[in-house]
Amino acid sequence: MRGFELKVHILGVPYRIICNEAKLAEACEEEGLEAESTQGLHIAHDFETRTIYISPLLSPIQWVQTLFHEVLHAIGNITGHWRLAHSNKANEMFVDAIATGLTSFLLNKNVRKVIEKILSEEEEDSHEKNLAGD
Repeated sequence: MRGFELKVHILGVPYRIICNEAKLAEACEEEGLEAESTQGLHIAHDFETRTIYISPLLSPIQWVQTLFHEVLHAIGNITGHWRLAHSNKANEMFVDAIATGLTSFLLNKNVRKVIEKILSEEEEDSHEKNLAGD
């Protein structure tokens, strides 16, 4: 994964996920952080700047764990959950524990298969309901 941007919604709020080392470094500089020690970054100063940056230099497992970590910060920001939203040592350890646990759980291929199957059934049901309503 060497550089991409993706538009997503987190709890209905639009976000951009940017996987680009230069853009991560630029965002770190703007935030007063050291880019060399930053794997990911969540920025949500206002509605237009809601962005998650992730380093493309991470291993696949590190990348997923970092994505979950930054999404948890976004969820905290959106919901006002202080422990998820604010960055201090204790909160970062809490968010990291959840992100690491979720990543570890999703490493099980059977879990991913069941999730994909259930979600694809939901998409099929939704599509059929839309067709019936036409």
